[in-house]
Amino acid sequence: MKIKLLCLFLLIGAIFLNYRLYLYETEETFRQGVSELKEGKFKSSLNKLTPYAIKGNLVAKKLVGQFYAFGWGVPINENEAEKWFSCKGINNCVPEKANTLQA
Repeated sequence: MKIKLLCLFLLIGAIFLNYRLYLYETEETFRQGVSELKEGKFKSSLNKLTPYAIKGNLVAKKLVGQFYAFGWGVPINENEAEKWFSCKGINNCVPEKANTLQA
């Protein structure tokens, strides 16, 4: 019985450790995308940030929208920028226009 509990404990620990490593790797990729944006490496940054935007990361969506709004490494495309700035399909998202204070 003790051996089974020990094996179960080790298995749970291994799963937790792998999950933490996975989170670190994905967070690292996001940070690299932001760093590359600051360095002016627009195409590489866009390639790293777009998957996060597709998954619904609001910061990544805003950044990808800015790529298209300001022409950072891509042609300016207002329709594409609006697509990324919108909240279609994302729960608990407040569109940019709704964030501004009404006077």
